[in-house]
Amino acid sequence: MVAVKQGFRTYVLGMLVAMVACASNASESEAYVSAGVAIFDVSSFSAANLFETDDVSIYGAYLSSGGSVNDWVELEVKIGKGINKEEDVADIELDYFFGVSVRVTPLGASHAVKPYIVLGTVKSKFEACFSGECAKLDESNFSYGIGSTFKFGRKIGLTAEYLRVKDLGNDGANVISASLDYFFD
Repeated sequence: MVAVKQGFRTYVLGMLVAMVACASNASESEAYVSAGVAIFDVSSFSAANLFETDDVSIYGAYLSSGGSVNDWVELEVKIGKGINKEEDVADIELDYFFGVSVRVTPLGASHAVKPYIVLGTVKSKFEACFSGECAKLDESNFSYGIGSTFKFGRKIGLTAEYLRVKDLGNDGANVISASLDYFFD
């Protein structure tokens, strides 16, 4: 619970930093909040490998906020939680995750469809149990990926994203997510 409180504080601090950065460039800024769902394929992640499991997916829900620093750079903060347990081979649960990322949009991208490359860091906590033996994985990882935001009018959008979250070894998790976005003027 302490880690979740620290995560929430980090989220709020990151959100404030993102909003201040956007406000400093008010003529081009575009702040947003989002609610989304994600599928975490953790088959090759360290927590899943503790018990030699295959094809492990965990679903999650998250909130995010961020904004543009200029026409091609955005800052974003996410916080979320797993909403199911993978129980086929082992009991694997995503307790929480939060991350900070930078989105880079190619110059000349339209305002209605905005593709981007994302780089960031994700802090997550997994717990895996098998036959009464449990292990926890609580660490920060580098993440990278691609995505695109599709705007429907000035205020509403839909974002689809693919992330690869790498841990300190060669393992990692694939994350596919979709969110509904609300944009502030």
